[in-house]
Amino acid sequence: MMVRQKRQQRRLRRTHECRGESSLPIEMPEDACDPCRRDLGDTVVLACSGPSLFKVNLRSAGVPIVAVSTAIRNPQLAKPDVWAFADRLNHNHGDHRTDVWEDPDVIKIVPAYTRNAGGKNVIRVPYTHGKGSDRKHMAHGRDYMDGKLPLMRDTHKSVTFALGWLAFTGVKTIIICGCDLRSGRQHDEKYGYPMLGANARRAGSRLNSSLAQTYHSLKQFAKCAEKYGIRLVSWSPGGRTEEFMEVYRVEHVDQVDGGEGGEAATLRPL
Repeated sequence: MMVRQKRQQRRLRRTHECRGESSLPIEMPEDACDPCRRDLGDTVVLACSGPSLFKVNLRSAGVPIVAVSTAIRNPQLAKPDVWAFADRLNHNHGDHRTDVWEDPDVIKIVPAYTRNAGGKNVIRVPYTHGKGSDRKHMAHGRDYMDGKLPLMRDTHKSVTFALGWLAFTGVKTIIICGCDLRSGRQHDEKYGYPMLGANARRAGSRLNSSLAQTYHSLKQFAKCAEKYGIRLVSWSPGGRTEEFMEVYRVEHVDQVDGGEGGEAATLRPL
């Protein structure tokens, strides 16, 4: 079965890379979707790279953790259950990126068209790409968070790419951490990880333009998620996701790995 799934993934990747986005059908056939599935249960934590990561104890939730892009540089996310990113593997992902990329115990989720070589336990997911691609698919009844492949591109952010894949896997509650969607000039006002060389050139700059774009995308995704019976819950203390998502209520704890204290949670009805 594994050989067959890998053969299907290679065929999808070759087709997509050679012919471009126009080669993707509006909806992938079921047998082509199977290699991209993983059973993560009903609830997951989706960890982004905002500074509120230092305020929460991610493992206390007791559910699988999906790290988004550069969030793996946070000490709590050195080995997540899943690592999802929409760009190429690069230095912004931190010094141990290759170790995670080659770790068979961590599921990696990337778009099928990205040319990230090697890696173990990598799922290359069909993903719309190119200007106007979403409009074409929406004209045929597709929508964000509809649980189908190819995933919709929107503003091409790793967080929305990850959300689309989680909807496809059948997850029903997504607890979003480190999604502050605001930025100051100090490093600890922007990122949920220490500065270790990579991204140093961005010190002193603001990220508000990009974050505003992500804010509007996530509002749209949250609205679509509700339509398909998926709950997006904010566990980003002080973050802007609290403006349009229900907030995960938690208790304070004394110490969080990489921070001076934080919040722990036990799963219960919201």
